[in-house]
Amino acid sequence: MVMWSKRLMLLVGIYVVLTVAFFGGFLKARSTHRQESSAMFTRDDRIDAVQQAVLLTTTSQWMLNGSSIQPTRNPQVSKRSTQVMPVIGVSTTHVPPPPQCLPVHQIVFLKTHKTASTTANTIIQRYGYEQNLTFVIPKRKGKFSLTQLFNTKMAALPKRTSYPVYNILANHARFNKPELEKLVPNATYMTILREPVSRFESAFGYYMMAEHLGISGYPDPLAEFFKNPDFYFNKKPFMYFQLKNGMIFNLGLDQQHHSRTAVVKRKIIQYDKQFDLVLLTEYFDESLILMKKLLCWKMEDILYLPKGKRPETRRYKISDELRSKILEWNSADVKLYNHFNKTFWRKVDEYGPTFYRDLEEFRERQRAIYTECVDPNGISRRRDPRETFLTLRRNASGFCRVLMMRVDDFVNIYRQRQGIIF
Repeated sequence: MVMWSKRLMLLVGIYVVLTVAFFGGFLKARSTHRQESSAMFTRDDRIDAVQQAVLLTTTSQWMLNGSSIQPTRNPQVSKRSTQVMPVIGVSTTHVPPPPQCLPVHQIVFLKTHKTASTTANTIIQRYGYEQNLTFVIPKRKGKFSLTQLFNTKMAALPKRTSYPVYNILANHARFNKPELEKLVPNATYMTILREPVSRFESAFGYYMMAEHLGISGYPDPLAEFFKNPDFYFNKKPFMYFQLKNGMIFNLGLDQQHHSRTAVVKRKIIQYDKQFDLVLLTEYFDESLILMKKLLCWKMEDILYLPKGKRPETRRYKISDELRSKILEWNSADVKLYNHFNKTFWRKVDEYGPTFYRDLEEFRERQRAIYTECVDPNGISRRRDPRETFLTLRRNASGFCRVLMMRVDDFVNIYRQRQGIIF
């Protein structure tokens, strides 16, 4: 009977001790964390309560049984535990860490001529379309000005006293950062460059220079041009400013400075500081991977269907002799391209070890979307002797149809969205 009384007293003692420890920890947690739920302990309070309960229970055992019961050290509470104990009503599922970056929505993409800039431009336009962003719209079609440096008067702006703020400018414009910043503040700046020989040959064929200069009847109009390039250039045919150092001209350096080496070098250093990323046509997919990381976009945001490809009839063969003449004639563009070719591969190295894995994943998705969207046997309704056009499959998805949209298609949509009426 005495033994049962002791056991009963032991159980009552344990119950009292645990109750006191529980409410002691509860009151402590409530006083130190009034903004939290009163039904929860903090991690440290829960541990302290358990330690107190074990200590008091052990003391009660000693008082009830004397030295016949030896207290045992609980290894899980002898030192402050590093394991959080679950609490009723609190989820123990993993909480994902906050995102490391946020998508960039303030963008200036400076288009250059015959560099795949139209394809790159439509990627940015599609993103803005899907995110419902605002665009700086040209007053004239899809271009601000091909010969004058950009200024705010070239933009189709609503009538108000102060300049509105936009998210993106992505049409043809000659680079002039102070004016661009008025409409797209705090922007990420990007442009695209192409190897100068292939870019010059592309511009010569696409803009039908042989026809405009009256040399289309020669067996090799491009070779004929280089028999007297200054003479033909000074005729100023349509798009003549793309016949010599067209890329650095797009970036704002006027032609009278193209032969001044010191000026060219100084401008290139300035561009290096002003542009966050310069894409390269020859490494277009690699450029998009860098752009995706820079802008914190998703892989599907940079998928594309190519635009503005020339037919074979508009292409010229380049001999070694002709290549040397083109490089000399476009010496400022050569310096520009060589500089940003080096910075491009430096950015690839800085990207990290996943670059080529990400590139392969992107190319796999590109192949899949091309197969899904494009009818290889289709005949386009578009007619332009300078270009070949892709054709959508008959039952193409809405996503495919947006991928097929061109620069002017997006511009017309933005004009309607933003209420710009002429």
